[in-house]
Amino acid sequence: MLAPPIVKRKNLPAVIHALAAYFALYRERLARCKTGLRVHQLMLWLRCRRDKEFNTNIHKLQTAIAFFLREPLKLTRQTLIANAVFLAQVEQRRNALQSVHKLGQYKRRIDCAQEQNFSKLTAGDSRSRIVACYHFGDFIYSLNYLMCLERPGRNRILYSQHAHSSAYLSNMQRAFDGRTMARDCQLTQDQINATDLFRELRRGNCTLAMFCDLPGDSGEVVKVNFLGRKARFPKGLALLAITSRTPVLPVIACDEQERNRLRIFNLIEPSMRLDEDLDVACVRITQQLVDILAELIAEHPQQWRYLSKLPRYFSVEDFAH
Repeated sequence: MLAPPIVKRKNLPAVIHALAAYFALYRERLARCKTGLRVHQLMLWLRCRRDKEFNTNIHKLQTAIAFFLREPLKLTRQTLIANAVFLAQVEQRRNALQSVHKLGQYKRRIDCAQEQNFSKLTAGDSRSRIVACYHFGDFIYSLNYLMCLERPGRNRILYSQHAHSSAYLSNMQRAFDGRTMARDCQLTQDQINATDLFRELRRGNCTLAMFCDLPGDSGEVVKVNFLGRKARFPKGLALLAITSRTPVLPVIACDEQERNRLRIFNLIEPSMRLDEDLDVACVRITQQLVDILAELIAEHPQQWRYLSKLPRYFSVEDFAH
């Protein structure tokens, strides 16, 4: 196996350029090498090269992220490298076809301390619910694991931005013995709208999984407190929960001590308070969801998928100050 170069630089751009030079130098040898470099090193290089939005001025990006994280620039650079490596590993487990042995390993890594409480919830509360998810940790396997715990016959829907690959669907079906959500239950924004989701929830006996941590320029937003500043987060989940009278169950995954730990938080009831209007209620529920994300970012910032897009959650005025 070719050994990667030992790159001792003080900033991420230097690391990127060193890796790029290394790959160019050994391109022919890599083509003949059966084992090649480790997957996460290759993915790190590819990700940095294709990210045109931030690669044009990566130093400014690092400075902005350090500003919002309130961390030294050197530590932020290290965190971003760790983030790229972690995301490459998650992406590989998700969209590269896995062996049955590997899938078994990924499944056995999942640890849900509140699994018994969730089973009681599913047995005693037949109302529809919205599972509020985060792009954090190895969220793909943990979310599918949770959806497999739902009672048989319950309508399960995963609402996401993009369609899933064939390899992803195959991995999930084989990892969970065919009990996970089928392709027709994993819907994108182009396949179903908010009105259709509202109807599904109002029919009852439905679990809708939605992500609540998308960048602040994704649809209608509300301003909430995040990392000590005002930030913009989508209001769609909170709005749907309130208008359809559907409780929200926040869940988040986190890699800790070689385990994929799935944390389930208290159910958030969608009823509006006497002193609230619809907008204020949306802010309150969104704030509860964002507080969970902020808590995990403080512990494991490298495990958040959108760490490199952190400035997009804040307004220009916030960044200027």
